[in-house]
Amino acid sequence: MTSAAAQQPTQQTNVWQYKCFVEWCKSVLFAEVLEASGARVLLLGGAHGADTGKLQRAHVGHATVVDETASLAATVERWRAKGEPFELVALDAAPHDAAAWRGLVTARASFDAAFTFDALDLVCTDERALSDWLAGVAAALKPNGRLAGLCADSAQLWSRAQKAVMSEQGTAAAPSSTTAVGGVISAELFDLSFALGLETFSSFGTRYVLTLHEGAHVQPAAASDAELYRSLVHFASLIRLARQHGLRFVEATNLLDFYEDHKRAHAVALKQSGMLGPQGKGKIEQADLIGLFTTFVFVKLADGDDADGAQP
Repeated sequence: MTSAAAQQPTQQTNVWQYKCFVEWCKSVLFAEVLEASGARVLLLGGAHGADTGKLQRAHVGHATVVDETASLAATVERWRAKGEPFELVALDAAPHDAAAWRGLVTARASFDAAFTFDALDLVCTDERALSDWLAGVAAALKPNGRLAGLCADSAQLWSRAQKAVMSEQGTAAAPSSTTAVGGVISAELFDLSFALGLETFSSFGTRYVLTLHEGAHVQPAAASDAELYRSLVHFASLIRLARQHGLRFVEATNLLDFYEDHKRAHAVALKQSGMLGPQGKGKIEQADLIGLFTTFVFVKLADGDDADGAQP
C-alpha cells in the first residue's frame, strides 16, 4: 500500500505532516477505546469521510455519523467505495448542535462509544449548550460506553498567549518560537488570536482563532469571521457538567505525551501516517503546534456506580 507521504510528495510540509499526525492520533483512539470487534459507534463529525477507513480498521459493526451536508456526502461516498464494510446511518445535522441531532439519534443507550474530533470547542460557547450536548451523548451511550476525542488544550493555548504578550511587554521570556504583535500570537506554523483579547479568561465563550501558516484554518472554512471562532474548553467545567449527566472523566492527554505513550505500540501506523521526517522523528516546529491539543476520554456510569469512585 502506498503511504500518504508517497502519494503526495509535494505536500510534505510541516503543516501537512502535523495533519498526518492528527490522523494517527485518531486511529490510536479508535483502537484503544474500541476494544472489541462489532462495536456500535456514534461519530459526531465525519471529517469529509477521512475517518471511514479508521472505523473499518477498528472493525466496527455500526456507525451513526452526524455531520453537515457536504462532509456527510463525502463520508457516504467513501463508505460505499470501501464496499460498505459496516452498517452506516448518516444524519445531516451540525455535530456541535445537540438540538439539531439529538432527536435524530433514535437508538437510545445503544452505542459502545461516541467520538468527536472537531465539535467540542464549538459547543463551549455557554454552559447550557455544553450541558445539552453532553446530555445527548450520555443518552446515546450504553452503560460503560466511552466518549472520546480531540480538542484544543485550553491551558496550553492560554499560557502560550500570556507568555508571548508578557515577553512583548518585557516582563517575561516567551518560548523562543513565539512572538506577540498587535494581539496576534505567532509561531513557526501558526497564528493565534482571541476575540476579546487576553485580559479576561471565562469558563465559557473565550473565543479564539488558530490559523495555520499554509493559509488553512484548523476548523473548516466558514462563511463569516464569526464562524471561524472556537471557544476554549474549560476542563473543570466540562468534567463537572459531564458528571451531572452520568459521564465520569477518565483522562486527558496532551498530544505530545500521547505520542510518547503510544508511539511504540502503534509504530507501524505512525510510520505509514507520513508524519515522521527522514530520520524517523517529527520536527520541533510540529511539536510546537501538536502541543496545543489534547485527547479526552469519559465513561458512562452503569447503574449504581459512583461518579467519584474508582475508574473502570
